[in-house]
Amino acid sequence: IVIDPGHCNTDPGALGFLPNNNEYEINLAISKYLKAELEAMGAYVYMNNTTNGKVELWTRMSNGKSADPHLLISVHANSATSQSAKGSEAYYFNAFSSDFAARASSATANALGTGNRGAKFGRFYMTRDSEFPAILLETGFVSNQDEYTKLITPDYQKSIASSVASAIKSFLSSMGMGNVATGTQSVGDMAGGSSVAVSDISLDSSKATIQAGETLTLAATIKPENATNKQISWTSSDESVATVDANGVVTGKKEGSVNITAKTADGEKTATCKVTVKGTAASVSLDKTEMGMKVGDIYRLTATATGGSGVITYTWSTDKEGIVKVDSSGKVEALKEGTVTITVKANNGATTTCKVTVSSSSTSSSLPDSSSSSSSSSSSGSSSSSGSSSISSSSSSQSSSSSSISSSAPSLEITPDKETVSIKQGESEKLTYQVGPDSAAKPKVSFKSDNEEVVTVNEDGTIVAKGEGIATVTLTAEDGSTCQWSIRVMKNVSVWG
Repeated sequence: IVIDPGHCNTDPGALGFLPNNNEYEINLAISKYLKAELEAMGAYVYMNNTTNGKVELWTRMSNGKSADPHLLISVHANSATSQSAKGSEAYYFNAFSSDFAARASSATANALGTGNRGAKFGRFYMTRDSEFPAILLETGFVSNQDEYTKLITPDYQKSIASSVASAIKSFLSSMGMGNVATGTQSVGDMAGGSSVAVSDISLDSSKATIQAGETLTLAATIKPENATNKQISWTSSDESVATVDANGVVTGKKEGSVNITAKTADGEKTATCKVTVKGTAASVSLDKTEMGMKVGDIYRLTATATGGSGVITYTWSTDKEGIVKVDSSGKVEALKEGTVTITVKANNGATTTCKVTVSSSSTSSSLPDSSSSSSSSSSSGSSSSSGSSSISSSSSSQSSSSSSISSSAPSLEITPDKETVSIKQGESEKLTYQVGPDSAAKPKVSFKSDNEEVVTVNEDGTIVAKGEGIATVTLTAEDGSTCQWSIRVMKNVSVWG
């Protein structure tokens, strides 16, 4: 197998959002992990060296052909003028490479948690050779900040590599190659002669057990090896228990048993694996299960997942539109009075909620707080947007309660130039912000990190990344106005070990 990391150290490709994390660095990291995955499966792998200056396309292909490969994959990342463009896709030129492109695109989209743009015809230099299947994989868009943040994260890079390796194994099995390391290649459409019918299909496992949230790749073998049509479709008997994609990758959803079936297009021959899913999806919790807000307040809820496996992503929603607005990062903005329930759902199905009560910014009201109880207790909290104010509540008995809202509301509107910052361990960056209404001078402010093991911040707003994780840095002005940044620190890992 030949791996061709797109671009090189003198030709970085698309630049992305961070200067030291361009497309070339992403391509190289994923290619390195993919090489390790394939070699662990027993494959012989040749990877083009792109670390010593520009490598011409003809040199890349010549080097690859000298390895006498069964297939070639050129690893790239996409870019577009619109920051909303997203998804994974793979290009092929020869028809016999289209199935490989479809499997690789689907596997990458699944690992990245993005849309599958599918297999597409494209006349690229690295895909035009007719001696072996060859594709150009566009893993995701570096021009989309969410996808870019994932693409520069080692966990996602490893997940993409693992999924693509499984797709390669599945494709080779469908071609009748199985795990052979040597031998004659046979690719392309049959020219003339009679077709050879499929006589049988089998799977590498008839029974399997996985945990909810985990994946399993099933490999199918078609007989005879020279069958003309080796197309396979995969189905699950209960997709609420486990799903299966076009590459035979099974994902456990919840406890139960399910039959995963592979069926040939020719003759509709079938093979089945009984998959037992143990346990439940990883649990997810929020830093608040109930909170009070004023109109105009902003608060970012923090979700934490435990158990399960793989990269956990979240989606946020509210049961009533118009009272609050919640974005993809869990930032809640109070719009008008009322009570709503916000739900966060992990990508493996686990969910939890937070009840939010919004009161008027000019009147006092009884606001629920997660620390209130029938005995004497008190709690206080502050929000993080313009017009925010300190809210305090107390309860002295089961039948009476009161709350008061500070009458001296902050007058400044302070907004960060960017709310989310991604930075590598050991790097530093100065946080910037805007002050309004029009102010003759910036007010006196202070900065504080909620987790100094992840990131520290000095008095001028310069952050220093200490350890992998996520932290929140809060700016507080002299009048009480605040704003926040969500800081994500990633390990500064060399892809060469």
